[in-house]
Parts: sequence; C-alpha cells; structure tokens
Amino acid sequence: SSDEHGDDDTTVAKHSDDQISFADYVQIAAGRTTADLRMLFPKELSDAESPLLRAVALQEDGRLVGAFVRFISAKEHALRDNEMEMKENKSMPQSLLLPMGRAIANNWARGNRREAGVFLRHIASSGPTATSIVTCAVDQMKKEDPVRMLESQMASLRQSYENWVEEEPDMDNEFPSDEEMKEFEEAEESHKEQFQHLEHRATQFSKKLGVFGKLSDPKLRPALNGFIREGVRFSFSNLDSNGEDTLVLGSRLSFLSILSKYASWIKKDKQVKKEIQSFMDEKEFELRRHEEFEDVHVDDLAALAAFRKDLGLKNLPKTSSNVSVTSELDDDQTMDDEASDGLNELQSPVASVSSRTSKASRASSRASSRVSSLPALPEGDKESPQDSDSDEDSHFSAGSSSNKRTSQTQNTYDENSEEESDSDESSLGLGYSQKSKKARRSK
Repeated sequence: SSDEHGDDDTTVAKHSDDQISFADYVQIAAGRTTADLRMLFPKELSDAESPLLRAVALQEDGRLVGAFVRFISAKEHALRDNEMEMKENKSMPQSLLLPMGRAIANNWARGNRREAGVFLRHIASSGPTATSIVTCAVDQMKKEDPVRMLESQMASLRQSYENWVEEEPDMDNEFPSDEEMKEFEEAEESHKEQFQHLEHRATQFSKKLGVFGKLSDPKLRPALNGFIREGVRFSFSNLDSNGEDTLVLGSRLSFLSILSKYASWIKKDKQVKKEIQSFMDEKEFELRRHEEFEDVHVDDLAALAAFRKDLGLKNLPKTSSNVSVTSELDDDQTMDDEASDGLNELQSPVASVSSRTSKASRASSRASSRVSSLPALPEGDKESPQDSDSDEDSHFSAGSSSNKRTSQTQNTYDENSEEESDSDESSLGLGYSQKSKKARRSK
C-alpha cells in the first residue's frame, strides 16, 4: 500500500516515475500470467472424471482475482482518458481488459460477479478498443449464463453509482475565493458528466439483453423482474450494512434514473409490470410515512416520479391513511405504454440530478454525500464489521419474490485473504465496507 511505501502526505520520500512505471509493468505481466493460468486450468476441471485434471483445476484463485481487480480499478482513469484523446492508446485496454475478459469468459459458469462488474464498467466511455473487448466478452457470458450476466450488470452499476456518490464535490470554505468557486463549478460539471456516462452504460447493458424488442434468452424474462425489484429495493433503502437507519432518507433515489434504462423490457410483460407497480407502491408508501419525508431532496423525488413515468406506472395517490396503498393499471394506459417502449424514448432524469449547483442551497438535514455502505437484503447475512474488505452478496430471484434463492457468497479482496468463493446460485458480488461520515445523519 502507499502507506507502507512512503507515498502518503506525511512522508518525504516519494516513488519516482521510473519506479512507478516498473511497478505497473510487473503488475500487468502478473495479470496476464494469472489470466492465462485461469484459462488453462479452469474451475470446471474440478468436475472432470480424470483425477489428474481435477488436481490441476485452479479453484483457489481469490487472491489472483482480487489483486488484478484492485490494479485495474487504480488504472481506471487511464482507461477513461482514451475516450477523450484524439489518438487512442490501444495498449492500455489490451493489457488490462483483454486478459481479464478472457479469464472471466472462460470461467463464467463459476465466475466472480464483482470481478465481472469491474470489467463491465468499460463497455462504454473508455474508448473503442475497450468497448470492443468488453462487448465480445459479454456476448460469450450471455451464451454461457445470461442470468449471471444480468447480475453482474447490477454489480457494475451499483459499484459505480456508489463511487459516483462518494466523489461528489464539496465546498469546505464558507467564503470561497473566485478561484475556489471556479474549481468547484468545474468539479460539479465533471460530476454531472460522470452520471451521464453511468446512464449511458446502463443503456448499453440493456441493449445487450436482446434485439428488436425481444430478449435473447427466455431465462432473462423472469430474471428481469428480480433485477428491477432489487434495484428498487436498493434505491429506497436507507439502512447501512448493520441494518441501522443511519443513511439520509431518499439519498439513493437517483439510482432509479439508471434503472429506468431497462424499462422497455418490463413494459412488455403485463404481469411483471403489475408486480413492479405493487412493489413500488409499498416502498413509496413506506417512504411517505417516514417522519423525515419532508426533508427528502426535491431532485430525488423527481427521479422517483420520472422512473414511474418511464415504466408506465401510475403515481401513488396521496393519502394520510396508515393502510397499505396499491394502485392498479387500467387496460387503456397499459396499451398506451406498451406502444412506446423503445430505448431511445426513455427520458433521462439527469437534468434533475445535475441541477444541484450549490451545496449551500441544500436542506440542512441533507448530507453532502449519500452512501458508502450497501445494506444487506432481508434474506442475506449481515456483513461482519470486523472484515472491512469482505463482499456481501445481495440476492435477487430469477422469478417472483416468493421464489428468492438464499445462497450466500463472500468475495474477499483483502490482500491478507487466502480464499475467494462465489456461489453457483443467483447472487450479486456486492459489498462495501467504507463508512463515510458524509453519508450519515448529523447527530
């Protein structure tokens, strides 16, 4: 780590550019080598009849996966620069993404969803070479296990969304100078563009599920129900990893703007749409009953309204009753909604998300950053507070909510970890242990 090698702000000695370049070279070579090993000795060999093949299967690859994931995450800015450069640096995605993509695709039946989530980030906004590499890998992943691929899409979107929230610019100085204000405004503009890139990625993900309005695999139809429900649950949740109500109410509702890019697939199934309608009504009703509902930011409520509109869901009627409220879709509205379900017709609520131009104008109850810890689903085990780098998997059903699978997996990326496991059941390799003070309510 940087602390071990004297790269923090308190030390005098710094690594030279040559040392950093050499370290990058070594890690790239190591990543390529481990990817080749994972391809030559895939986990599937553990089921072979031959005892020799079973013996050479590389099953305990947790540290190999974790190390390369951390390295690629550290170099993400270099990959993103390819989108802006006049002449693309093809060597960067070929050195980083190609080895990882080959290893993921070759082991996808038992692949690591969080690793895939990091890889899938670069399906857009990292240059044409990165897009081509990721797209080819996604096609192979979809053939092997389309539901698992859908779960990795959710992993990728949620990881990037939380990174986006964590990187929200903040003005610490109450009386900023003109130069500080200019820098802050530039940072906010960059932050808005990041959210637009995230929306674009979700659109690309959605398009990979099928063509001409038809899903490429029938298994995706029931899985999408669980996918949307999990996204909605995450958007409304304000519980931390310990199940405590410590996050700002409604602070994740902007995630619905990303989730809406999948709306066209949901609008085609009346039964699924009805179930989503009921689930949304329950979640919004709980939100309205909360004592701090009046403090929910107007932009977050706008994202909620836009999501309902994109999916063709009726708005929840205003009521002061404590009785559960649900709304039914009438046949006329359903037919009208299904007549317009192209991806290009989905409205992007980024305008409301990006309209926040000043931290000082926010309500005092609103924290400057929203969330850094992913809550566990009701059927999942809680993340251990002692394991700061463990990855807690969220589960969503491939069918209705009554058919949820409850297998639990844990991917550990800590350098001291000896193992990494990933369940064969439908799950998401998601877990975030960072605890940001900005994302908590002020006491």
